[in-house]
Amino acid sequence: MLINRLLWKHHQWNKTVVAVSSKALFAQVTTNKPRWMSTVMSFGDGSQGALGLPDSVTGPRGDAYEPTRVLGLPSDITSISAGHYHSLAIDSRGGLWAWGRNQESQLGRDPLAPRDSWNDPKRVEGLDHVNVCAAFASGVISAAIDGNGSVWVWGKSKRGQLGLGKGIIETVVPRRVEALAGEKIVKVSFGWGHALAQTEDGKLLGWGYSADGRIGNVGEALEASPL
Repeated sequence: MLINRLLWKHHQWNKTVVAVSSKALFAQVTTNKPRWMSTVMSFGDGSQGALGLPDSVTGPRGDAYEPTRVLGLPSDITSISAGHYHSLAIDSRGGLWAWGRNQESQLGRDPLAPRDSWNDPKRVEGLDHVNVCAAFASGVISAAIDGNGSVWVWGKSKRGQLGLGKGIIETVVPRRVEALAGEKIVKVSFGWGHALAQTEDGKLLGWGYSADGRIGNVGEALEASPL
């Protein structure tokens, strides 16, 4: 049914879907036509602002049953990432935008801002001078990769998922993962309490909760820095 809806929108608006990201409860697509303009559209469960749509559009339950344009974003979004209850979007200039749940600081907003959910997209604080090439939204953590292959993380995890060292379970603003210095990272992925990173030359690095061998390392049950 969702595919039929998207095809209908394509013919009605003469737009082409160029990117898609989804989680269990909602999905987002990016369309572009003409080529130099893009539109992000959300649909599904809008709990905690994950759709980036105002209450006047989603109603009291926060749901959207058809792809609906996310306002407040620039017209040059190149990629999107849907987390459990928050979302990230990158524009053509390397700027990063976030909206949705922020109880664990996964939006990267002003440290003095309320720990709340936000359905209005805003630029992530602390990355103004960083050219973001890729972004990944997880459950309680967000991550970005810059043009040099460095990884930036923010959010909260008691299982070492941030990769910032033991004792650091939260960061409100993005911080570079210094343990990955010297590696050019091209992709990261966050699981249940652990994380993996792929390097440009084909290495795989893991960190976080290592029970059951989930980071491929026989050692301590908790590794707070990449191995």
